[in-house]
Amino acid sequence: MSIFIVDDTASQRLRLSALLKSEGYNDLVSLASAEEAFERLGLDTPGADGAGVDVILMDISMPDMDGIEACRRIKAIQGLRDIPILMVTGSTEAEELDLAVAAGAMDYISKPVSKSEMLPRLRTALQLRQAIEARKQGERQLAQVMAQVETLSQAVAAAREGPFDPTTLAGIATQPGAVARLAGLLQLLLATR
Repeated sequence: MSIFIVDDTASQRLRLSALLKSEGYNDLVSLASAEEAFERLGLDTPGADGAGVDVILMDISMPDMDGIEACRRIKAIQGLRDIPILMVTGSTEAEELDLAVAAGAMDYISKPVSKSEMLPRLRTALQLRQAIEARKQGERQLAQVMAQVETLSQAVAAAREGPFDPTTLAGIATQPGAVARLAGLLQLLLATR
C-alpha cells in the first residue's frame, strides 16, 4: 500500500512520514512538487493507471503549481481518477477548501497535522481505494464471463445451423468456472454428433 506525500516543505514531508511510519505505514513516497508526483504517476504516459499508488497526501499551497491544480490534472486522467487525494492545508478559508473538493480531492487535513485527524481520513481513503480495486476486478471478471457466454451462444447457434468444429470451445473449456464446464459439456455433445 503506497502513500505519496507531496509537499514542497522538507520538514512537513518528514513529519508526515514519521507520523505514518509510527502507525505502520511504511510504503511511503516523498515528493517535493506536483511535477515530481506527475512524473512518478506517469501523468504524461498514455495509459497511466497509478498502479501501486493507494492514496496521495498533497499540500494545497506549493510554488509553481498548487495542490488544487495538481489534483485537477491528476483527476483528468482516466486511469488516475480513482486514487483518493487528501489535501493538507493550513488554510481555513471555505472557498479554498471548496475548490479542492471541486478539483477532486476526497477530503482535507488541517495543519498542523494530528494523528487523530489524519488517521481516520487516511483509513477511509485506503478503504475506498480497496473497494474501487475490488469493483474493477469484479468488472474484469464479469467481462470475461460475458465474452465466454457470447462465444457459447455463437457455438450453440452455429451447431443448430449445421456442421460445427467443437475444438473452437477448447479455450473456454479449460478455464475454471461454470461457463467453462458448460463449454466442456457442449464440446462433448457436439463431438458426438
